[in-house]
Order: sequence, then structure tokens, then C-alpha cells
Amino acid sequence: MIYPQKTGSCEIHGCRRKPTDWHHVISQNQIQKRGLPKSMLTDPGNLKEYCRYHHMMTTSFMVRKKLDKKESKKWNQLELKIF
Repeated sequence: MIYPQKTGSCEIHGCRRKPTDWHHVISQNQIQKRGLPKSMLTDPGNLKEYCRYHHMMTTSFMVRKKLDKKESKKWNQLELKIF
């Protein structure tokens, strides 16, 4: 998968933080779940370039963090039951 070249600038007006990450407007999970074309993963129209600070403020980042935390907790509880 080849992503477009980054500009190195956050798309939030006035922000100069670095480094930047790609943010998918339509999430990678939704593209896969809904059977959308895989080309959307690298489509410049579906990508925003945010610094890590602003990327961590997106809803998808917070949802993923919450899901990861739940999954981790579930695994920890399972390990406690096994041992």
C-alpha cells in the first residue's frame, strides 16, 4: 500500500507540531467492514495529515484507545482465571 507523500504540516490552521500522521476520514475498519474499495485506504480524499497531538484528539483515536483498554482488561481477567 502506497500512501501519498506527506507535506509534513498539520492540517489544523496555525499548528506547527511535528511529526505528522495520516488520519483516515472514513476509518480503515469501516472501509474493510463495509466492503468499500481498498483504494480508499490511500485515497488523498480520505486522508488528513495531522500532527500526533491533534491526531490523538480525533474520535476514532479515542474510540480505539477505549477499545484497546477494554480488550486489555478482558485479557487480564482471563489470565487471572486461568492461573
